[in-house]
Amino acid sequence: MNNYRYILESERVSDPDFELIPLIVRMKLDLAGCKISLSQWQLLPPDIRAHLIDTELVGPQDIRRFRQYLDGALRAAGCEPSKDLPLDKRGELMTWLDPDRLPDSLMAQLDEQQLNTNWRALNTFGRYVVWSLLQKGRLDKLKAVSTESCLYQDRQTPSPAQRHARTANRTTAIP
Repeated sequence: MNNYRYILESERVSDPDFELIPLIVRMKLDLAGCKISLSQWQLLPPDIRAHLIDTELVGPQDIRRFRQYLDGALRAAGCEPSKDLPLDKRGELMTWLDPDRLPDSLMAQLDEQQLNTNWRALNTFGRYVVWSLLQKGRLDKLKAVSTESCLYQDRQTPSPAQRHARTANRTTAIP
């Protein structure tokens, strides 16, 4: 399971069967512009939950497939499909996606709590965790998870933005 590395240690310890929606899945739901309830999540079989945790979202096609798979799994479990996030919520996503710009609101909160976070060193999941926990006022949890390696850039696995930049910068030699 590739993305299990993005499960926080506190999630592994407190919820080894993933009865609660892990932050990596919450991030993917936000990227897909949808939300599900905890009861919907809990009706999904463990193998479906594992697939949703493990699915890598690199681009728009992956995000569409994730949502289609999720909605199909929810229907198979006898649930309503996921609901769309309100448009104002979707706009907030852009605040944590950009590795080059720490949003002012987050910077102020981090400074106030004397949390030194190197925004550029965080991977996409790390930025989401910081943003999400600050939005929820979970500073205690943010301090506890701030040293977890799954939040930081992994040299072997570039972030989606890094992969896109590499692809965009490639040139094809003309014979």
